Amino acid sequence: METHIPGGVYLCQVSDSVSCGACCGLYNVSDNSRKSLHAILAARTDRLGRLPRTIDGIDAFSRWVAAHEDGCHPLPDFHHCPFIGLIGKDRSRVGCLLHPLADKNQGQDFRGLSHYGGMACRMYFCPSHEMLSNPLKQRIKESAMDWYAYGLLITEHRLLNSFWQQMIQNRPSDSLSSATNPETERFQKLMGMKIDWPFRAEQNLARIHYFFNDGLYSRPEISCHGPKASRWAEIFQELGSYFPSPADMNRAEMILDSFIR
Repeated sequence: METHIPGGVYLCQVSDSVSCGACCGLYNVSDNSRKSLHAILAARTDRLGRLPRTIDGIDAFSRWVAAHEDGCHPLPDFHHCPFIGLIGKDRSRVGCLLHPLADKNQGQDFRGLSHYGGMACRMYFCPSHEMLSNPLKQRIKESAMDWYAYGLLITEHRLLNSFWQQMIQNRPSDSLSSATNPETERFQKLMGMKIDWPFRAEQNLARIHYFFNDGLYSRPEISCHGPKASRWAEIFQELGSYFPSPADMNRAEMILDSFIR
């Protein structure tokens, strides 16, 4: 147990291919699809890899990002850090390019040159560390296949807690403690829904989760033409759902019901 981490379970860097950069505003870009975001991060990593690790070199990198990326952030006050890129031996997960363990930094910590400074990067942990139970956090970590899907979902503590409660209510409690139970598949499906939930007015914006506690960007209420309430209402809201008709809500309910059967 990592007792120095709030909640005791570390959620940021999980494995060679699974990590989260959501607190760095990773998904707050004009096109946050997997393909586009990977291309952005790969270009940054390549560029910084060719520059000297000096203040001038890092400043030059920041100017290059500003000149070569569109700079459009759907949530303007949610800072998108230009220093997040691809890390690891095979560049298979996201992370901070200024971190002392990042390639070519030779143990030097350059995070003080970032927007929030080195102390914030070292000390901040998203609310999911404390808002999710340890069994739930472990299940998500075990279920994640890659950084993109994991980072989109792990900060969604309201969505995850609601989904978890639905599963607990519809499955024997001992089945949720097994390392090989089918709940892993259900969380993988939930990650897929977070990426491409079909009942949205705007996919790119709905993928972004502003999870800080200042209330700056709250999730809008569910938009539905009709009086019908749903036991999935909280999940629908957290997925950014839009239902032009009750029939659309019925179809969405059937999708979620199929996960629980």
